[in-house]
Amino acid sequence: MAVVDPAEVRSLRVRLLLPLALVGGVVAVGTLGYYWLWRGQGGTWMDALFMTVTTITTIGYGEVKPLSTRSVSSWSTWSSRSWPIPAGGGGWSVASRSFEGM
Repeated sequence: MAVVDPAEVRSLRVRLLLPLALVGGVVAVGTLGYYWLWRGQGGTWMDALFMTVTTITTIGYGEVKPLSTRSVSSWSTWSSRSWPIPAGGGGWSVASRSFEGM
């Protein structure tokens, strides 16, 4: 029977927890964002969570609640100007660190 080195187990645990924490953070921020967009139209937290999961997984069933023109334009402006560089840089950083020891 092979003996597993505790340092290897700890390293694997850290390498798995970071991506899971990042996915959890994206789901939380996405849910808050959808809820904020639908706050005046009767949207629920479950609607927001559903839309976040379908967006992240690229299923794309369409909106549960119709988005107003104002909220769509403000969201698309904010997301297109604020996210690409930090998200891309952060994703590249996490990916390169994850495969560093392989």
